[in-house]
Amino acid sequence: MPDFDTPHQATTQPTHRNFRWISGPGPDRNAPSRRLWQMMRDVAVGIHACLQIFTASELERAANADAENLRRLFIAASGLLRQAAEARIRPLNDSV
Repeated sequence: MPDFDTPHQATTQPTHRNFRWISGPGPDRNAPSRRLWQMMRDVAVGIHACLQIFTASELERAANADAENLRRLFIAASGLLRQAAEARIRPLNDSV
């Protein structure tokens, strides 16, 4: 059985790079505020997508009018949250 820690194994550099919505160099590239905007955008997109799927499936059934209005409000609110995060991210990318 071969030893996996043999020195003759060729080492290769990893090809994976972490994805970030805010690109470019900068001294504050990993600043907490930038990470917060990126996380906020990702969470908003996830909430938005889930609620759209939920609403689409519920529209096929007779639904309570109050619950339907509440879901629509959630969809609108998560869309606004996503847009606000993107508006904060865009200038950070443009300034680089």
